[in-house]
Amino acid sequence: MSDPNPFNDVEQRVRDAWEARCGVRRGPLEQADVDAIAEAAFALEGVKPTVEFIRRIAGGGSPNTIHPKLDAWFRQGRPDGAPSAVPAELLALWERLQADATRVAQDALAPARAAIADDRAALSAEAAQLASDQAAVADERATTERLVTAMREEFQSLQARNETLQAELTQVSEQAREAAEMIKQRDHEVERLQREKATAKTEHSHLTNLLAAADVRYASQQVELKAVREAALAIETQALALRAEAAESANALVKAQQRAELQDRELGAAQTTLATLTDRVDQLEQALQLAQTTAKADASLHDHVAADLRREREALVAVRAMAAQASEALSASQATAAALVQERDRLHAVLMRVSPDEPTIVDNAPG
Repeated sequence: MSDPNPFNDVEQRVRDAWEARCGVRRGPLEQADVDAIAEAAFALEGVKPTVEFIRRIAGGGSPNTIHPKLDAWFRQGRPDGAPSAVPAELLALWERLQADATRVAQDALAPARAAIADDRAALSAEAAQLASDQAAVADERATTERLVTAMREEFQSLQARNETLQAELTQVSEQAREAAEMIKQRDHEVERLQREKATAKTEHSHLTNLLAAADVRYASQQVELKAVREAALAIETQALALRAEAAESANALVKAQQRAELQDRELGAAQTTLATLTDRVDQLEQALQLAQTTAKADASLHDHVAADLRREREALVAVRAMAAQASEALSASQATAAALVQERDRLHAVLMRVSPDEPTIVDNAPG
């Protein structure tokens, strides 16, 4: 452990006197500093100052700087009244010896001083280089810190990207598995299609043969179709004629049915008249019988009744003849109507065979 006060009593009093005169120094020693220390040493203690004493009191300093200043103080002479215990001859000899020693020391120290100067220059250059290096290191450190921050952020981003890629890789693996399964199924499908293709090729060959045969049949059918078309044209012409004939027959049938209805009504009226005349003849015959039973009671009445009866009989004969004629005419009309109906049915059947898509002839005749 170092002594907190490295000076002795003499040195401490000299230092206090120097500081009181010049103040506390923090820079290189000036001439006034050396003078103040030397005068305090002589005045207070009667001590002759030396270079080492000055350096110890000042706490350092270069001997090359202190020695010239101390010599200057000595050349100025000691202050008046200062104590002196050494003869002047010894002091002069001491000063010469000190000057010789200083010169020898300076000569001996010249190379060292040059080396020190070189070292100082080198140190200055190294210090400048060090400062430059420190600045570069600071810049590099800042750059490195920025790079580290960027790399850390990039690492975090890459880590997140890696997690995303892992998820995507899992998804892609699943998709790859599904794709492999689909490819496997597709291979089976391709094999099946190839088998179907071979079968289809065989069927295509068979169908080609069938198509060739069908072409032959088609050509034959075209010839037959041409003949059928010609026949159909002829049948259509015939059908047109049959339609016209059927229309005329239908009209004739309608007219015959109308005549038959008229004759039927006339026959009904004649039958009604015949029934009336028959009743009248019966009444007259009854009257004749009554007249005969009365034994010809009244001849004139008998003649009159006989004449009436004769006229009624003649009328009855005439009505019966007319009824017979009407009945014959009705029978002829019904026969004609039946023949016309048969002809209509025959023509309809012919038309249906010729052109089945034609509309059916409607029977407009009354039933």
